[in-house]
Amino acid sequence: MVSPLFLHYLPQRNAKVRFYKSRLAAYPRRTCEALKDQTFYGLWVEKNPLPENVGFDELVSWVQPLVEAENSMGKSKDQADAYEAETTK
Repeated sequence: MVSPLFLHYLPQRNAKVRFYKSRLAAYPRRTCEALKDQTFYGLWVEKNPLPENVGFDELVSWVQPLVEAENSMGKSKDQADAYEAETTK
């Protein structure tokens, strides 16, 4: 295992490659939850990697369905529809 201090001193030319191989890029909305499920409970967690080489607008449109799904978790269909209508005004 590589020491976190060692990572700080690695050449920066490979920073983009290293980032897209990291947990932050593989599980961008639920990084801590994915780590907990894998290490504590031994569960297989599907990756949902960030798209590479896209602009901010594309990232926003990529993450929007994830945010909507998280906001509607535990809510009835009517509550979820009301929330969606309220946020799209």
